[in-house]
Amino acid sequence: RFTNDNLEKWCRNLFLYLANITVCPYCNRQYVTKFNGIDNGKKRSTADLDHFYPQAQYPYLALSLYNFIPSCHTCNSTMKNQDKIGIDTHIYPYTDSMEEDIKFSIETDSFMDNIFTKNQNINIDIDVISTDIEKNKKIENSLKTFKLREVYKNSHSKYVGDLIHNFQKYPKSYTKALGEIFLDKPEETEIEDYKIYQEKLQILNDNFQEIIKKPYMDKIEKGEPLAKLTKDIMEELGIK
Repeated sequence: RFTNDNLEKWCRNLFLYLANITVCPYCNRQYVTKFNGIDNGKKRSTADLDHFYPQAQYPYLALSLYNFIPSCHTCNSTMKNQDKIGIDTHIYPYTDSMEEDIKFSIETDSFMDNIFTKNQNINIDIDVISTDIEKNKKIENSLKTFKLREVYKNSHSKYVGDLIHNFQKYPKSYTKALGEIFLDKPEETEIEDYKIYQEKLQILNDNFQEIIKKPYMDKIEKGEPLAKLTKDIMEELGIK
């Protein structure tokens, strides 16, 4: 609620701060961080303030709060710029999402090449999996406007390659061998002791696997940049 006193303090940076959006809603690739400025503690943000309906074409919406989308500079100024978009043609972040309607995947040839040569040339694709024809059109338009297929393929193939190799380096057979180092193995004829040993070995193996997955799971759970990409690729690789 705004009064005469706090209306004077209202500004672009305060809106971005109060919006509390931490990752660009258009691309999920970059942080849009809020912080207290060094000059008298004023509210600041690293985000751009995108006019969803471009103000040059829709000047009457230039000051509408519903038209302000906190976003990264790349999406706002480089990709979208003054392109004409709207809620009937594109995904509108405040009321809609394509989170459950797209799926990141790895092209088979680049995946196999990466496994054997570790060349990091992973080809990432974005598949639209929604069954809603009208929403599919909006998703495809948003992917095209923000060049998401291109930027993910060109900028994040190394990230996906590193993710794959991290799990290749530490398979369950490796972490099981680590567990065997820490436990004294009884004779198999000592049935009860051997059973307890196997149970402890399994617990250690599970814990080692969780340690390997934790940085990626944290990224997903906290909704950090590349969270959707990480989630989908891990699912494709059968990592849960």
